[in-house]
Amino acid sequence: MISRFILVSCLWFGLFSLAPPSGLASEDDLRRSRAALADGRYLTALYLAEQALLAGTNPPAAALVMARAADLGKAADRRTEQLYLNALEVSQNKARVLGYLSLFYLQRGQHEKAGQAEADFIAVCRYQCAPFKQQIKAAKQNR
Repeated sequence: MISRFILVSCLWFGLFSLAPPSGLASEDDLRRSRAALADGRYLTALYLAEQALLAGTNPPAAALVMARAADLGKAADRRTEQLYLNALEVSQNKARVLGYLSLFYLQRGQHEKAGQAEADFIAVCRYQCAPFKQQIKAAKQNR
């Protein structure tokens, strides 16, 4: 007769062998969150990016996807602002996050914060920032 311990051990090892490696699953979550964001499924994008962030897969990208999903999905302003600030903390490409943060503030009518974010953006931005500059300029004209 097989002891209960051996039986349970075999079952557990069998279950773990069927699970995908966590690194692959979290990379897939990040890829799927970007696709969901592009498709307009903001809640799904937020959830998948959060899973990727918790798994430690590319924290800067996951944090930015979370912030963009919250912003485009019309989440609470405080929550969205906090997600942008978290993305700013972990990001190596601060210009991109600052550009989105400036647009976020402009769209919410917070012109002082938008001005500070834009000043930080200009200070950080060195290359390939023309699209953000055009978006910020257009948002200012639409006040």
